[in-house]
Amino acid sequence: MNAVATPTSAKPRVTMPQNAPAATAATTKSPEDALTPEAIQAAFSQVETLLNEAYMTDEDHKWSGDSDRLLDIAHNLADKAMIEPPKGEEIDRVAFNIAALIRAARLVPGDGESQQRKTLLDQAAVYLNWITECDVHGEDCCDPGAPRQSAPREAAEESAHKTEMRECARTACYEIQCLAEAMQIVAEKFGSSEDQPVAHGIMARIIVLAEIVYHAAQLHGEAPMATLAELRNSFKGRL
Repeated sequence: MNAVATPTSAKPRVTMPQNAPAATAATTKSPEDALTPEAIQAAFSQVETLLNEAYMTDEDHKWSGDSDRLLDIAHNLADKAMIEPPKGEEIDRVAFNIAALIRAARLVPGDGESQQRKTLLDQAAVYLNWITECDVHGEDCCDPGAPRQSAPREAAEESAHKTEMRECARTACYEIQCLAEAMQIVAEKFGSSEDQPVAHGIMARIIVLAEIVYHAAQLHGEAPMATLAELRNSFKGRL
C-alpha cells in the first residue's frame, strides 16, 4: 500500500506527494494554484488504494453486506479519477460522490466495520476532505453523522423479545396484586385483631407498589395512564 499521510492537527491538511501543495486551513484553493492535475491525481490515487483495501477487509456482516459493494463502487470511481483526473467543478462532484458512497456504506443496517476498515476509511477521508475543502470548515465529508442501525431481522427479534418480556412482567405484576389481596382476606379470617391492621398495611403497600410498576413500565402496552407526579405521590403514600 502507498504511504498515507497522517493528520497531526484538529484540521488535518494532506501533504500531497510529487508537486501538490501542502495546504493550510487559511488556504483557499483554486484550479490555478492548489488543485493541479498532479495533486488531484495523487489524491485520488491514495483514495483508490485505501478504498481498495477497505472494501476487501473481512467484516462481520449481520445482514446484506451491501457496505462492501458500496465501497467497491467508491473504489472504482476513485480509480477512474486517478486515471483521468477530473477538472473544474467535476473535481468536487467526483470527490463528494465517493464520500457519499462511504457514508452510505457506514449506514447499511447490520453490517460491520472493523478497526482496520475504519482506519482505512478515515485515512481516505483525509484526502477527500482536502479535495473538497471540508477540512477548512472543520467538517468530514465521509462522516454519516448518525449511528448504524441494527439489521432488520435483529430489530424484529429484539422487538419480539421486548414484547415477551413486557408480558412476563405484566403477568407477574398482576399475580403480586392477587396474592396481596388474598393475604388480606386470610388475615381478616384467621389473623388476630392485633395482626390484622399490620397485615392489611403490608399487603396494601404491596398492591400500591405493584400498580406503580405496572404504570411506570407501561406494562399495559398503551400510552401512559398516570403522570410521573401521580406515581411519585402514590409511592410516598399521598393521594
